[in-house]
Amino acid sequence: MPLFPEIDRTKTIQDVAYFFKHEYRRLLAMANMQRLDYKSPVVSDMPGGGPGMDAHEVIAMGIDVQHTLESLRRTINALPDREKSVFIKHIDQQMTFTDIAKSSIYAESTLKDHMSQAYLYIADGFHPRLSDGTIVDFHHYPTVQISYEPGTIEEVHNMAQ
Repeated sequence: MPLFPEIDRTKTIQDVAYFFKHEYRRLLAMANMQRLDYKSPVVSDMPGGGPGMDAHEVIAMGIDVQHTLESLRRTINALPDREKSVFIKHIDQQMTFTDIAKSSIYAESTLKDHMSQAYLYIADGFHPRLSDGTIVDFHHYPTVQISYEPGTIEEVHNMAQ
């Protein structure tokens, strides 16, 4: 029996890639940052509130942003060197895989594989808890179909619940 549940690797990679393509820059903007500093987690200011937000909601959002960025910084710092290097060049420095390949010993396809692996490592290590109790989890788990015959132990267990 495996220690961890099986994940859908393709969908997990797609979700992490979506986060960095569409939400990461916004998160940085909310913290008044241009990029994540992997050495010192300093957020320069509290984010401003949106329409209809009271002071408590703005403070909670600011705490969520700080906590999320700190969790992300720790997760990225823990990446293996090869994946971390590709990640920083592609995400923070916004280099294409073609440009990275020109200054690297790796082919473009290999760099994309390293990036996919980085995304999987990030999905494994990035789980900030937001102020409303939500825990961020990028993993996708395959749908499990359970079937059982009438009169089996599974039916008895399900009826007891």
